[in-house]
Formats: sequence, structure tokens, C-alpha cells
Amino acid sequence: MSNDNKNKDINAQIDEIINEVRRSSQGDQNKPTAADTNSQAESKPEEEFIDISGAVGSMSQDSSGSASPKSEKELKKEQKQAEKKAQKEKKLANKQETRQPAQKEASVQNGVEAVASSTNGEKITDEVDKIISQIRDEFQQNGSSVGATSEPTAKQTAAGKKSGMKRGLLVAGVVGAVALLGGSFAAALALNPQAVPTAAPIPQVAAVSNGEPTEFVFAKGISIEGIDIGGKNQKEAKALIKVKESDFKDEFSVNVNYGDGEKLTFTQDDFSYTYNTDEVFEQAMQYSRDVTSAILDGTIDELAAPQGSNVTVDNENGIVDFSVSCIVGDSAIEKVVNRSAGELDKEAVEPHATEYNPDADSFEKMFTWAEGENGTVVDRDALTADLKELFKDGAVSGDVTVQTVTQKPKHTMDEVKNNVQLIGRFSTVSTNTANATSNMATAFAAIDGLIVDPGDNFSFNECTGDSNLTENGYLPASVIENEQYVSGIGGGICQASTTIYNAGIMAGMEIVERYNHFYTSIYVYGGLDATIDYGNLDLKMKNTTDYQIFFHTWMEGVTLYCEIYGWQSPEWDEVRTETECSWVGDESFGFEAERVYYKDGKEVKREELPSSVYSLKNGHYVVAGDPGDESTKIENPKANLKLNTKSNDNKNQSSSSSSQ
Repeated sequence: MSNDNKNKDINAQIDEIINEVRRSSQGDQNKPTAADTNSQAESKPEEEFIDISGAVGSMSQDSSGSASPKSEKELKKEQKQAEKKAQKEKKLANKQETRQPAQKEASVQNGVEAVASSTNGEKITDEVDKIISQIRDEFQQNGSSVGATSEPTAKQTAAGKKSGMKRGLLVAGVVGAVALLGGSFAAALALNPQAVPTAAPIPQVAAVSNGEPTEFVFAKGISIEGIDIGGKNQKEAKALIKVKESDFKDEFSVNVNYGDGEKLTFTQDDFSYTYNTDEVFEQAMQYSRDVTSAILDGTIDELAAPQGSNVTVDNENGIVDFSVSCIVGDSAIEKVVNRSAGELDKEAVEPHATEYNPDADSFEKMFTWAEGENGTVVDRDALTADLKELFKDGAVSGDVTVQTVTQKPKHTMDEVKNNVQLIGRFSTVSTNTANATSNMATAFAAIDGLIVDPGDNFSFNECTGDSNLTENGYLPASVIENEQYVSGIGGGICQASTTIYNAGIMAGMEIVERYNHFYTSIYVYGGLDATIDYGNLDLKMKNTTDYQIFFHTWMEGVTLYCEIYGWQSPEWDEVRTETECSWVGDESFGFEAERVYYKDGKEVKREELPSSVYSLKNGHYVVAGDPGDESTKIENPKANLKLNTKSNDNKNQSSSSSSQ
């Protein structure tokens, strides 16, 4: 028999006996016996108060099963005891009425269900059956003893009083049975806490004295992703679920198919997720409320399991589990699409130069050209849509097939050739030692003819190689070490890097990496130098255009020249620099620098360049800044791509004594 059926049988038996007692009492009152009439004539009737424990303890059985009669003195004594008992019970009842009705109803319902669902409950049910059986026997014996004569004898009079006593005992017996059920539930709960039904709500803390409602807690048996949240409040449950959220994702894999049976495979670890934890949390809360309401309403047997594809009901163990969905976000899909495209794209090849020979005697001979080629690239929009469709109901395994599109070059060969022009130039004069000047020439020779493709960086150290090695052609010359000028391999090449740095500024290249010297350099304005230390300090500049950039570097005597060719932006036709000393301290001072763009002689924009800090030690002093008041505009950038005779067109140069 199930626990629910046991509950119904117990309740039905109790209700049946109570109704029998009520009908018997009403029948006896409506049809008084002769003994009752005679008793009323002799004395004023008194209200009966029954002391349940005293009455049950004083009652004995003879051989025939009937109770032996008691004297008038004993009866009066029992009546007084009953009165005192009734007064105590009345006071206790008044106190109990102050309890919240909902708590009373839930406690009784939980008690009955707990007793019925436990092993201890089965034993208690047997005891209740015995009590009810005894009550029924007493009722039958009492009914058969009612006299039919109108002239009661003394024996009948005593029997009438005894009948009243038994009616009281019948009522007391029923009350005792219910009390026994309640007390047994408490004992069973103390000995076996698992006797509480899994669908029942966890007992809540009693309401505070100011009347505020008790705090919500989840019903026992409710879990999310297998994590038990029964008996926990909202804050505790949510914290427990959130900390485990990253563990909710299932293992899965996605194959991105391409070509002839080839594929890229991505697993759950290649994606990032969002979780519908809040939505599931509300779902579990609502079901917990439904359970509590059904228990209070007495409709728990009619309560249906919660609906949803994420709900799992374990009837055997009384557990309802709610699962959380892992949602693959758009950003995660975008990353996988980009990774796929990075692996599979065959970009179109732009028309380009494969070689640049600045010493050729004509433009046509300076460059070796290669035609552009079509490419095949992943259709990113289509792949994105396919992945979103796969994951629309959550993260699952599956296959998608790459669609490709043909990518054509952005530019024609004529466009590429026509956009080669002089876009930046700079020169300085060396007054350093012969070895230092030789090192400058060696560095320039390594850079001359360099091609920097769109999006790539120019790196001084990558071009020159290790400038600290004599086998690379570098000689000993003055270098700065530990704030002092000492002899070192490759001294002097910083003037070569400074010359290229300023030409790159004029060409509009992005400055990626640049460092200033410990002391200022006299061959350039303050704030515009660029020092080099192979393996530590480098000069890097980026080609941010869609066209190749070409470097032409050379020396004539002690003059260093750098010319940069490429695409000229239509937004400006001239670039100048402005620098100034921004602060002076006891041992150092600082310089700020800016690049200023002009169009037809008018400033169109300016941007900051890397700042500098120089030392004032060992007799060094604050130097002048670049006022930016002289034009650097290249009047005829295509007049002669190969300039055999170099003039000092850039006035941002100076000649002075030896320097690093």
C-alpha cells in the first residue's frame, strides 16, 4: 500500500469514529433514559469535565469486559479533577490559537504524511487501529446498556451515569488518537529525519514578532543540475548554482567540413557561453511555491510535475531536477568563424613588386612586378548563420560545411605602379669618427632596397642584423654605457636609425617602437632622435596603407639620406614636426613632440609622437626644439624617382661635433 493510501485510511477511520460518537451523543441527548429523568428530578445537572489520563488510568475490566461501578465520592473527585484539567487545557488552547494557521495546517499535514511514510509510522498506525477498535467496542457496549423501562432501578441509575462517563471516554479516546499521531510524528522525525516526505517544504523559521512573513526556502527534493537546493533560501541557492555554472556545459564537437573530405574540429573548450541560470532558478522557485500551496490546500496528491524539456522527475527518490542550458554567444561563434577562415582562406594576391633596385637607371628597371591573383575565402556570413542554426537550442554536436567565395585583388597593376611616389625624406650630417660613419654606411647598405608590405612593420634591427658583431661589418666606435662614452662595436649607427625615424614620420608611418638617447643628439632637434641597442632597443614603424612601401637609404660623403616611396594620402601633402622642452629638473629634462599634417599650406590634423627624457649630467644641457616653421613639402614627388644628385632639401638637419 502506498503512503498516500495509508494516509487516507487513517483519516477515514478517525472521521468515521468521530461521526459515530457525535451521532451517539446526539441520540442519547434527544432520548433520555428513565435514570436520567430521575436524576434530573433529584438534583440540578452539572457539566461533565473528563481528565483523559485519569479516566483511562482508573478504568478496570471485569471478567465480562464491563467496568466496575464507582461510588458517588469517587465520581465527585473525578469531576473536580476534570474541571481543573479543562481549565488548563483551555489556557493551553488559547496560547496555541496565536500560532499562524498556515503553520498549524502544514505541521499536521506533514506529521500525518511523515508517520504514514516511515517504518515507525506503520507501527503507530497499528496502535491507532487498536485504540479505535477499543473505542468502537465501548460505544457498542454503551449502546446496548440503555434501559427500556420507565421505572429505573438503582442499578439502572448507576448504569446511566456510567453511560455518560463512557461517552466522555469515547470523545477522549478519539482526541487521544489524534494526539498520539502528532506526538509520534515528532518522535519519528527526531529518530528518523528522512521520514519527512521529499515533496514537503522544509520547515521554515517561525515568523518574527513584528508579523513579517517568513523567508522563502526551496522545498526538499528540488535540485538544479543535480545540485541539491532544498532548504536553502534564494541567496544561498543562487550563489551555489552560480559558482558551479561553468561546469554545466556538456561535451560536444563541431566539424567544419571543407574541400575533399577535410575538416576542422572544434570542441566545447573552443567556445564561450552564457547560461539561462536565472530563468531556471525562477522555474524551480515557482514549483517550490506550488508544492507548498498544494500541501496547505490538501491537494498535494493532485499536483502535477513541472513542465519543460529541462525537467527530470525521479519518482523513486522524490527528486525534481532542473537542467541549465548553455547558450553559445555570437562572440564565441565569431571567434570560431575567424579561426576557420584563418586556416582556410587563400587571400587574393595584389599586384606587387617582388624586387626593388634603387640603383637602376630607370623606373621600369627599378622594380620587378608580379600580377595579382584571385583568392578563395570562407563565406563568413554563411558559416556564422549555419553555426547559429546548429546552436539555436543549445550547445550540441554537429557538422557544418564551409561555403567559399572568390576574392579578387583590390587594385590593378596600373593602379599599383601609378601610386609609387616619394612620400617622405630626411637627411643628417655625420661629424663623428671615421669608424662611426662607416657603421652608418654599413647599416644603410643593409636597409637600401627594402620593401615593406601593407600591414607589415619596418624593423631596424631585423634589417641590419646584430650590430655588435664585427663579422657583420661593424667597427668599434663611441657608445654610451653607464652614463659614460666608451668604445663599443657598432657605435654611430644611432644616427642612421634617427635619419630613418624622421623620414618615416614624414611618410606618415605609424610609430610602433622608438627610444630616445640618454643624452641629446646634436644632429637632430630634441625629441626626434632614435637610439638602437641590438637585442634590447629597436626602431619599428608600420605600413598602414594598402600599398607597398620602398626604402632607399645611402650616404654621400658624411651625409645620410633616406627616401621612402609609396602611396600618398590625398588628405595631406606635407608633414612637419614640432618639439619643445616641456620641463626641466635638477638632473634631467623632458621633450614633447608632435606630427603636424598640412594640405595646401593649412594644418589639417596633428598627433602626438613619443616623448623623451634626457640627462643633464656630465655637462649636457637643454637643447633647442623644432619650431616646425619651415615647409617640408615635396614639390614634385614623381619628377625623378632616382635622385643622383642629392641636395639638402630638408632643413631639419645640423652639423656639429662627434656624437653617438
